[in-house]
Amino acid sequence: MISLPASLAPWSKQLSVFPNELSMAIGPLVQRIAAAIDPLHLEDVPGDDDPDGFDGLVNRGSYERLIASDWLLADEIPEEFERRATMREHLFLKTAKRDRAHGLGSVVLFDSGPDQLGSPRLAHLAILVVLIRRADRARANFAWRTLQNPGLPFLHGASESEIIELLRARTSANVSDSMLNDWILRSLETNRSEEIWLVGGERLHQISPHHVVSRVKVDDVLEPQVRQVSVEIQRPKGRPRRVLLDLPDNGVCARLLRDPYQVRVSIPRKLSTMVRSSGLIFAHGGRRLFATTGDGTLMSFPVPNSPWDTPGNAKRHTLDFAADILRWEGKLPSGWPLLSSP
Repeated sequence: MISLPASLAPWSKQLSVFPNELSMAIGPLVQRIAAAIDPLHLEDVPGDDDPDGFDGLVNRGSYERLIASDWLLADEIPEEFERRATMREHLFLKTAKRDRAHGLGSVVLFDSGPDQLGSPRLAHLAILVVLIRRADRARANFAWRTLQNPGLPFLHGASESEIIELLRARTSANVSDSMLNDWILRSLETNRSEEIWLVGGERLHQISPHHVVSRVKVDDVLEPQVRQVSVEIQRPKGRPRRVLLDLPDNGVCARLLRDPYQVRVSIPRKLSTMVRSSGLIFAHGGRRLFATTGDGTLMSFPVPNSPWDTPGNAKRHTLDFAADILRWEGKLPSGWPLLSSP
């Protein structure tokens, strides 16, 4: 178990899945979100007092559940009936109740579409941590999934592999109303959930106003010099609660989103063409690398943006002269570097 400040100790079990420096970075986000979400109280949901047949005999209870043989004494031998009542010897049917640990379920559906790429995914991680601990404290079943990945089964925790699944589930496809309806019905049938959470942007909640669910709206704060994510929690009953999350440093954010466990290693690739290791120039934005071979060929290499991305193929551009790269000139057409002939 990792060592955390006392303020983050309640989530130490869930945060322990992250490397220490990342758990310290995401911890404040977890703390802010948890303060805006009420605990899951068993008495607030169906199942706590719902009868489920009978389960044995007890010597105390309502006379509506007195066993038939004792009622027979009331008619045949009233004195014995009264004696048993005085000595608490009557037997009553014990009412069985639904097992709250199995009758209560919490399901979270994440939108992994284009408006949730980038920093909103950090809020998704924090929301997952908060809701898992909330369900654990209530001894409730818990399940989550992303809406746009039909091949992904319902997951039930936040292990390393499950965190990676959440981070890799990014897509350019938006959620449709029919897709959302289908997953809500599946959640009710598969998990017998008493509460469903929808986590996504403004568009997700605009297409689903008729669903009686708990909602978490996650949006980037688009203001200059502001590095925040807005999270608004709306339960079926009650007023919405909004919190602003201050993002960790850029380097920490990039690692959390791209490879939090640093287990992905790029596979080295060999080129048939020799390229000088000096005079290399990155394009503006860092997505391409240019080099010359000395024989009139300009090489252009795509640079992956994430360890999970597959590098593209290098491109060769034949020049009419041997050239060196002087500098990157962003104003040149087609994003070419500035070359000079010897």
